[in-house]
Amino acid sequence: MIFRSSTSNITLLSLKLRDDDFTLMDLGSFAEINCPSTKDTPTEPITSRLPETPSLSSVTPPGTSRTANTTHVTASATTDTHATTMTSVTTQPAQSKKQLADFISALNGTVNRTVATNIVNNLSGTIGSQSSSNPNDNNKLIQAVEKLLQIIEMENETLTIQTPSLTVGLKKVNGTNFQKTSFTMTDSGLQVDGGSTNGSTPQGSIVLPASLLNNLSPKEKNQTSRIQFCFYQQTSLFQYGVLNTTKLISGVLASSVAALNISGLRENVMITLRNTESVSSDKNVLCTFWKSDLNNGSGGWSSDGCTVLSSTANETVCSCNHLTSFALLLDFSNQSITSYQQVIILNNITYIGCGISSIFLMVTLVMYLRSEKLRKVVPNKILIQLCFALLLLNLVFFLDSFLAKQLDSVGLCIPTVFFLSYFLLVSFTWVALESVHIYLTIVKVFNNYVAHFMVKVTLVGWGIPLIVVIIPVAINKSVYGITSTMLDNGSMEYLQVVFDYSFIY
Repeated sequence: MIFRSSTSNITLLSLKLRDDDFTLMDLGSFAEINCPSTKDTPTEPITSRLPETPSLSSVTPPGTSRTANTTHVTASATTDTHATTMTSVTTQPAQSKKQLADFISALNGTVNRTVATNIVNNLSGTIGSQSSSNPNDNNKLIQAVEKLLQIIEMENETLTIQTPSLTVGLKKVNGTNFQKTSFTMTDSGLQVDGGSTNGSTPQGSIVLPASLLNNLSPKEKNQTSRIQFCFYQQTSLFQYGVLNTTKLISGVLASSVAALNISGLRENVMITLRNTESVSSDKNVLCTFWKSDLNNGSGGWSSDGCTVLSSTANETVCSCNHLTSFALLLDFSNQSITSYQQVIILNNITYIGCGISSIFLMVTLVMYLRSEKLRKVVPNKILIQLCFALLLLNLVFFLDSFLAKQLDSVGLCIPTVFFLSYFLLVSFTWVALESVHIYLTIVKVFNNYVAHFMVKVTLVGWGIPLIVVIIPVAINKSVYGITSTMLDNGSMEYLQVVFDYSFIY
């Protein structure tokens, strides 16, 4: 049974009856007194002093008397009867995550702003002080925060509670006539529907389109009375879902509509998040959301339904077709080597290997080209073409490594990388053509004559790769360019790239 005082000073008075046992709980002071009973023992009064709080008033349940700061509970008790008092929210904020999650999940009805502020303060202290915990407890606490936002009483159009680790905001809405809404988390506080950011990049913001509730039924629209917003400045609750190849580089922004599932939007929501560390243009940033049912209920990050619209060194703009908790992950699974020593070693190995290869390719070409007898055989003609393509590939590779360091030679960058990719494809093509000739000679044997065979294979070997590399340049020549990587000694390593989103040479 739950009793609530009609006076505004009492936050919540809960009385639980089970056989002859009962519990008094005051959420304003977060104090609880358990009073078990034994029927065959004499009774004596049990006195428990509650933490001082201005929210407590003179409400006297049956069998209970109290003075200014003391509550007297009379019940049947034995000598081993004990009273348990839960720690005040405001005096000891570092509650366990499981305890907080269970407490919030057990709340019935609504809570006023005072109680909500106490709980959010406790959440902030817990999130900020406990970096590691059971991932299941973390996920339960995230879900408990969502429930808390749904049961906070709203007296005004908007409500905000800001703490060092967690900021929450609420806004009343009309579900049948929903208007475009935005929440912006700045360094100075939470702003609802616009406001000045003082020229700084917001920590996070979300814009909800006017069509947000179009997929809801008329009944669900009538039940919609609020929009919830939450921003986690501390992200310790969400670290379990981060893979070894990714890193969380933003705060976590969450938004929801009452207790409804908002997904499959025709007009996506826009999320802007500040990067907690500078991100260079060659890094891959992912827009992700927290999915509670991943990892056997421990939660995890997913990018389904979210795309990156733009990304700079300081912020990233995302577009998602649903509402939940959003954050940015930096994917460094394909990161360049940043050790200067490793770069020097790999460069030397590359130059030595390509140099030796080039020398023997030239020796092979000289031997075959000087002998007319060797030049007339078809297999040798194909081998000469292959060696010539590989030699040109090695020479362009050497040239590429020097041009990449000449930043004022941008005009030479595109043709250099163009020929680099072209000769690589030519080499693979001639290997394939040599395989075709071996098939005709050894497998087919009879009736394997092809008129003008060398003319045809030469056109294929040098022509098809040319078409393949011309098409991307004709569409967008910016697919070829220069990228750089900062090494651990402070120097820059420059690379010429082709299709920088797929292949790096």
